[in-house]
Amino acid sequence: MSRDPCVAVGPACWVWALALSSACGGFGEGPGYSEAVPDPCDPDRRAPEAQDAGLDWTERSCPPDFLHVYAREDECGWWLRSEADGSVLVEFPLGREPVAVLGEYDPDVLEGHSIIPSHEFDLAGVDACISRYFFTGKGDPWTDGLVLDDVLDLEADLAPLGFGLARAIDLLVATATPENNRHLYGDTMVEGACEPDDIHPSSPIGGYFDCGSPTGIQDAGSSWVRLDDQVRGAGADFLVPGVEFAVLGGPDGRDTFYGMGTFGLHTHLAGDVRYEDDRVRLAAMPYGWAEGHPGYLAILADFLGAGGTFDAFYDNLPTSGLTASTRWESHQSPGPTLRLRVRSVR
Repeated sequence: MSRDPCVAVGPACWVWALALSSACGGFGEGPGYSEAVPDPCDPDRRAPEAQDAGLDWTERSCPPDFLHVYAREDECGWWLRSEADGSVLVEFPLGREPVAVLGEYDPDVLEGHSIIPSHEFDLAGVDACISRYFFTGKGDPWTDGLVLDDVLDLEADLAPLGFGLARAIDLLVATATPENNRHLYGDTMVEGACEPDDIHPSSPIGGYFDCGSPTGIQDAGSSWVRLDDQVRGAGADFLVPGVEFAVLGGPDGRDTFYGMGTFGLHTHLAGDVRYEDDRVRLAAMPYGWAEGHPGYLAILADFLGAGGTFDAFYDNLPTSGLTASTRWESHQSPGPTLRLRVRSVR
């Protein structure tokens, strides 16, 4: 005879057991039972839309088509976030210390190229508005490349307006992300995801939708940046000492002199020839760009009106065709080999 009372009694036993279970709240529950409380710091359980619900978003933190990429600390530790118009696009947990290891980790890839090697970066100071797109913006034809004189002129024009070149560490973490991706979209190359010709692109800026990072950055390529101490230190083995500006990133393909993907880093000096793939992605001061935004738009309109190339806009400035918003003044060069012109906006 079975020792299981529910086998011996039959179906009536199961009815009784079910009723008992319902009365007690289910099998396994009783006076000593408590359901596990979800960890509010578990990245899979965090609700991005509620993370900064207490902030006032009546004013944009960044201009249209710019992303707010920043590191913040809360009760769960440090996070790297990307926001657009106050909405969190993505966030990455950094842990109790705001540190991420970024850079190329394969010695075979490093050989013969100017590429940031695997390096520990402190992200606590990352806080920038970075353009989703290369200058001049989505849907426009690609510009030519910049020489160092163009970089100095552009920086002088934009700095009083709260705009300028992106800082190297800010753009590096926005493109590689704390996951240390070699390509905008991930660590493994996907053929055809990005524009294949970075010298003479056939698509407009932003034309490849899949060529984007989780942070919202679109289009692979090389961008002039302002060097910070961390990236300068990581590239000390191949950067010219004392340079203020360098070129970060590279094309998505493998056919490149310096290095593909997000970790490429090289520089050019005054007098170097123009390389058509060395373009620029701009940045703006978080919450500090609004007053200068009309001036920025005026410079953008002037640039497009002059043909949309730095060669025409700075090196061969036309005598007509520019709007009344610009005038040229001479300015003392910061060094014996550098030329700097300042254009004021009125």
